[in-house]
Amino acid sequence: MHTDHGKPTHIRPPQSFRSLWPPDSCAQTGTQAINVYINVPGLVDRFIQKLPTELVSLLQPHESFIDQTFEHGIQDASSERSVLNWITPLVERCAGWLENRG
Repeated sequence: MHTDHGKPTHIRPPQSFRSLWPPDSCAQTGTQAINVYINVPGLVDRFIQKLPTELVSLLQPHESFIDQTFEHGIQDASSERSVLNWITPLVERCAGWLENRG
């Protein structure tokens, strides 16, 4: 990724997500590409392990949406954009529900 000035940058998540992010050894900086975390089931498992809420109570209200998401599938699991396009609506829906639940 590049800044407006064309200089390479190193992408890091917000502090609250550091424990879920792949280790620094997985990322490369400079002109080399940043490795994409394409092990989606592994990533989901890491999120599940870090949840402070019981998973069933978190996901139960969204069961049909989750089923639809999995049925739709990922167009290209090796593409960062495809993986993010696939998982983002699911994460946004659960996060919004948690915020409203207060």
